[in-house]
Amino acid sequence: MMKGVPGRITEWARPHVPEASDGILTSAGICEGFAGAGVGTKVLIFAGFAGLLAGTLAAGAVEYSKTGADRDQQVARLTSERVQLAAAPDAELDELTDVYVSRGLSRPLARQVAIELTAHDALAAHAEAEHGITPASLASPIRDALAASALAGRERSPASKPRSSDAVKKRASAVGRCWKS
Repeated sequence: MMKGVPGRITEWARPHVPEASDGILTSAGICEGFAGAGVGTKVLIFAGFAGLLAGTLAAGAVEYSKTGADRDQQVARLTSERVQLAAAPDAELDELTDVYVSRGLSRPLARQVAIELTAHDALAAHAEAEHGITPASLASPIRDALAASALAGRERSPASKPRSSDAVKKRASAVGRCWKS
């Protein structure tokens, strides 16, 4: 498993690989259909880029809706936690203590950690410990939609891909080097 920035990039990109593959197949299908109809080169290239643009916009829209649902769930959890903290702060402190005990701290140390974190920012302490929600992990539909669109937009349409065997070999060699490092 990779660590650091390459690991985070790989972790983020991995779920998008099937979507990118789907986009490549769709663009290839569009171009093959137009080529089979006997259209000119300019129309074929235009169709490839139109398919690419449509796929890019669709990938962004899908990511926006998925991430929007995730954010709604996170906000609901935070709202519930805020209400619980206001209604029963001692019970919530006990719950946070139990979380840290379950992670291996002794009960007195877990209690001290829970008290200090709660004094600093009770909602943040409970959100991270109980739900794994941090400011950095809070879903951002716009950010993720733009990132998915950018990733989808990095594909080239089949009409513009190199066709020579030397170019294919060079590309395969570059891909092989990326996976080995």
